[in-house]
Amino acid sequence: MSLRRPLSFRYSEFLDAVERYDLSIIVKAVCWQMFGHPHLEGLEEGDQEALLARCRMVLVSVMMPSRQRPSGGRDYSLAGGLREAGTEPWAFQSVHPVARRLWQIWSEAEGQMVPDFLAIIEYLLILDDKAMPDESPAIFYCGEKSLLAALYGRDWVLEPNARRPAIEPAFRRRIHAAYRTVIERDEPSFDTLSGNLIAGDGMPCRLECDRLILPVRTGSGARLLFCHITPNSARRQTSVALQAPAAV
Repeated sequence: MSLRRPLSFRYSEFLDAVERYDLSIIVKAVCWQMFGHPHLEGLEEGDQEALLARCRMVLVSVMMPSRQRPSGGRDYSLAGGLREAGTEPWAFQSVHPVARRLWQIWSEAEGQMVPDFLAIIEYLLILDDKAMPDESPAIFYCGEKSLLAALYGRDWVLEPNARRPAIEPAFRRRIHAAYRTVIERDEPSFDTLSGNLIAGDGMPCRLECDRLILPVRTGSGARLLFCHITPNSARRQTSVALQAPAAV
């Protein structure tokens, strides 16, 4: 979508692409986050331009070929052993309710994009399914009740993807392995992370959390990664605890 073309044409093409690539759930979530409602029609020109900027990277990604679904159907295995659809991927019961609900929606939908995700999307990260070998994938959507939103703040969340300040490279490299596994194997991952990083206000933070990553297919066959991060502990060196997202 060339920036030289009139906005009305570019926005019309954008809406067509959203429908063609089955991205309405994500784009409506972004619209709600930015403007307080999910209605893509009737936006003012400035809001249309802002929405285009926020969603440009995800459109570019889904238009590019990604790894195809492995033959023989989806494998619901996690950390060894096959599991039936709908079976929780963990042996303990203290997992955050949002992560539990995310797994339930994903397994019941057999990994497909479905409207039920909207009920919990503000707690999630949605990421690219492509990344350099030693890097974490780009974040296309960061829910306002996610852990990263708590760490980096609303202004960081609302920045267009291409302009959003990156999480420090050393930390991204430490956490990339599970994303790489999901990208290469097209199967879910559940792991525990720990490490130090600098929060959005410049304060050092020690992060310990559980992470669930799921590959989600749109109706057009494009793939995105849905992620929920549950803080076990996220404390600034000033000993001010960050609050975990509320249960749903």
